[in-house]
Formats: sequence, structure tokens, C-alpha cells
Amino acid sequence: MAFFHHFCKSDINIIQDELWDHYSGLPSPLWYQQEVVDEINFTDRPDFRPTYSPIEMFRMGIFGGCYFKIETELPWQFIRDSKDLLLYGDKEDKSVNCYGIISGSTLEWWNERKLIQDDDPNGWVEWYVKFYYGRRHSDDDRQIKRFKSFITRHLAMLRGYESKGKDSIKTKQNLLQWAWNHEINPTW
Repeated sequence: MAFFHHFCKSDINIIQDELWDHYSGLPSPLWYQQEVVDEINFTDRPDFRPTYSPIEMFRMGIFGGCYFKIETELPWQFIRDSKDLLLYGDKEDKSVNCYGIISGSTLEWWNERKLIQDDDPNGWVEWYVKFYYGRRHSDDDRQIKRFKSFITRHLAMLRGYESKGKDSIKTKQNLLQWAWNHEINPTW
């Protein structure tokens, strides 16, 4: 059985396991135990504890319904689970987003700063989708460090706004796009 599907706007084709030698030896997807708590527990990476699964993020509304702008390979389970969701498009639609605004930097901005890895050309969320469904990669440590740094900084900003009686839906949307529920303080 193929572990990944090739994802593109016009077609989804199965990529055979033998084409994925660099993923060989991986356990089957969802091999980790997921606790029913506020944070997701990956038993092999207890230092990485997001609060939303990729499907939950897309269902709630992220990236204006057009995250995947570059063709890529994605886990077949994600393709199956997301078939009714908006994943790609030409222009972001803020009404699709959970907080009704567009937030975050563009893919071009991330590429200009050389923060995108070739294996995940659409960025962090693509990395997270693959990680969630079982892929382990040499970029995991860097991505988890980025995640923790982002969540820590943005929660501090949000708590600062809240202490002044203000709200920031932009910060809340950004946290959602990094798989974090703004109401939860991290346990790390």
C-alpha cells in the first residue's frame, strides 16, 4: 500500500512505495498514541505537542483555503480525510479563515529567506501534515524548534493584548495556522 499520494490541482496519483525508499522503514501512519487531552502527544517526540491536527486546522479555516500552491506528495490518509476541504486555489479568501482575516507571510516571503525545505515546498503546515501522519525527517528538530518559538512569542503577544483589554484576531489566526489553540498555555 502506498504511504503517500501525489497531490496536484488536477489529479491525485498513487506514488508506489518503492519510489519512496527514503521513507522506508517508517511505521504505519498513526502509529503513535494520541492522548485525548488539550495537546497532541507524539510518543516519539514528547517535545512537540500541538493542539490541533492538520484536518482540524483546515476545517476551522486557514490560509484562505489555498495553502498548497506547489504540487507535492502528501499522505494518502490526509488526502482521504481532507477531500471535502479547500486546500488550494489561486487567491486566498478571508471568509474561509476561522477569524475572517488573512494573516501570515506569503510563500514567496518564506522562500526568499530560505526557510523552506525542498521536501516540503509549501512550508511548515506541509511538514506538519507529513509528521502527523507518520513521516520522520532530518528537518524535524528545526521545525519543532520553530514551532515552539512561534507559539511562545505569539502567545506572549496575545496575553499582552489581553492584559490591556484588547484582542488580536490576527494573532489568533496565526496561532491556528501553527496548530495551536490560543486559549491553552503550553506545557513545555
